[in-house]
Amino acid sequence: MGLSKSSYFTEKQNRIATITKAIGHPARVAILEHLINANSCICGDLVNVLPLSQPTVSQHLKELRNAGIIKGEIEGNSICYCINPEILNELTGFIQIITQNIFSKSIKNHQTMNLTAFKKSLKTTDSLTFFLANGSPVPAHFHITEAGLVTKHFIDCGGTVRQEKRISMQIWVAEDTDHRLTPKKLLNIIEMAEKLFGNEDLPVEMEYQAETIGKYDVAFSENRFVLHPKYTDCLAKEQCGIPEEKSKVSLTGLIVNNNAQGCCTPNSGCC
Repeated sequence: MGLSKSSYFTEKQNRIATITKAIGHPARVAILEHLINANSCICGDLVNVLPLSQPTVSQHLKELRNAGIIKGEIEGNSICYCINPEILNELTGFIQIITQNIFSKSIKNHQTMNLTAFKKSLKTTDSLTFFLANGSPVPAHFHITEAGLVTKHFIDCGGTVRQEKRISMQIWVAEDTDHRLTPKKLLNIIEMAEKLFGNEDLPVEMEYQAETIGKYDVAFSENRFVLHPKYTDCLAKEQCGIPEEKSKVSLTGLIVNNNAQGCCTPNSGCC
């Protein structure tokens, strides 16, 4: 008897395939959303939540439990079930690997957006989504709670007085998971704040709290906004005695010209 096709793949690959297949129905997605929003076990049925009959709901619950996505009792007199967080964490980790690969190119080559480019991008998309540069999504129910001009007037370690201006917006996530901010609404918020910007086309910076409050440059890629982390730097390296970075040369790009042979030969004196 031959091996099944699944035997050619790893245990993790088969498990991810089982999970994604189980959630490949809108009714099961709705069940998971309800369980996540409830943030507790459900003791009873979902007939009043879904426009489906009890037997159909039971069948969907059975598929989710067989895949390990939910756990508990789904039949009988003691119905009580909830999300299995271990399985969802595994699925989340797999999705993050994919999104990290998608965004790896934009991480290296991003350009900070000015206000004009930011507004233009808002007008080209129907939905408003933000991702961190590592591929992690900002929860879809975020709010933009502030929009204003930030001016930094400072002196660097070399004694030069400098001034930087940026347009800063704050992303905030509450518990209202049904909330969705549209591009048009954000454009209206920007329009109300533009009198503060002094008609200057300044770089846009986002404040967002992950582990702590962070400031991010903004780029637009694949019809979504990407938040790139900002890094500290020295603006007076020469005065501080910090050597310039040496340019890296690829050894494979070097050609040694030795009597037009293009390679070293014994006793040639080339090295």
